Amino acid sequence: MQISIIILAQQEELLKQCLSRIRLYTEGSYELIVINDGASEEITRWVGLSNDIKTITNAQFVGVAKGYNQGAAIATGDRLVFIRDHMAVSERWLANLNACLDKYGDNAIAGPVSNDISGTQRVPFDCDNMEQLNNASKGLSIIKKGRYQSVTRIISNLFIINNECFRKLEGFDERFLLESYEDDDFCYRALQAGCSLYVTEDCFVRYVAPPSLFPEIPNWYFLQLEHNKAVAREKWGFDLTAALLNWKQPVTVSLCMIVKNNEATLEECLLSVSKWVDEIVIVDIGSTDRTKEIALKFTGFVVDYEGTHDLVKARNLCFSLATQKYILWLEAEDVVLPKDAEKFKYMLSHMGWNTDSVAMYDHYSFGENSNMAPGSRTNRLVKRERDYKWVGAVNEYLDIKGNIVQADICITHNKKHGN
Repeated sequence: MQISIIILAQQEELLKQCLSRIRLYTEGSYELIVINDGASEEITRWVGLSNDIKTITNAQFVGVAKGYNQGAAIATGDRLVFIRDHMAVSERWLANLNACLDKYGDNAIAGPVSNDISGTQRVPFDCDNMEQLNNASKGLSIIKKGRYQSVTRIISNLFIINNECFRKLEGFDERFLLESYEDDDFCYRALQAGCSLYVTEDCFVRYVAPPSLFPEIPNWYFLQLEHNKAVAREKWGFDLTAALLNWKQPVTVSLCMIVKNNEATLEECLLSVSKWVDEIVIVDIGSTDRTKEIALKFTGFVVDYEGTHDLVKARNLCFSLATQKYILWLEAEDVVLPKDAEKFKYMLSHMGWNTDSVAMYDHYSFGENSNMAPGSRTNRLVKRERDYKWVGAVNEYLDIKGNIVQADICITHNKKHGN
């Protein structure tokens, strides 16, 4: 797969550092495109020493939106990497970004974590030199390997996107001059088009604060920010940053269950949820009654598991087979009563983008007219991409971290049919 790396260059020294690290730490073939924004003679002279760099020169500063669009217009790669000259990459940076798109498909957009930037991509590292950058990058590559976080905003300092997807979105809106808000606008349009945005937690790139473009105007960036903010409001009619923070994602659900000899309760359980979940995955751990027959009435996704004494492995296997955005787990004796089903469906249509898990009440019912109050809450709905695991040798439980929402929804455990 061919990659086009498009660098928006405005400072010679930063470009030298950026390019040298790209050459040092980028595996495989790639195309280099440098946008000499502001027609720096030093950049022209230095880039001219290499015969493998395509160059576009702008007599005046045109900034991120137009500069990136210029680079994309001449790029031949299947995937485009947009990067500012003040970003310093490290080992496996591109491989880790590519892996995210490989996993999530043609409509995914991915960006790294970094220091001293805004939003979800920020990590609390003091990174003052390249040695610290390399150490931080290696540590995250091990600890966070293959971990991606779904977000609603990727900043334009560095990200990767499929070329075809970029063209479908018609690039950046060049009404956003110089910098700021061009990335918010691009991300909002991407979300509207059904694209998914991810932070690759195992890819750390150092942000180096660039010199001011206009040192004679001390508050130029603030003025530019206010100008582009006004452009965004005029275009959309609302605060674009707030809209991204409050974005409600479409939620799909995989119901995951392990079962064994549950013919007395399984049908009632599945009837209570089957009409509003998107997928049902059942792992059978050795039923000898009609359990599998009942399950097959609701789903063709019934898997036999022979390790009947290791429930943790069986549950993790079940989770690994899910394909939807969220996983709901139930026991065969559980039911979602109609009033709670309505709450559940409402929640799914209003789910915040940053919800990692939803904790729900456990209600132990001992009869049709039981008025017992709900008990403690249990994490019942979890984001699949967070790759949560079941742990525990005796009383297995889900090891959950992140943004947990407390929901006024009950899962009723119907003891009258319990085994």
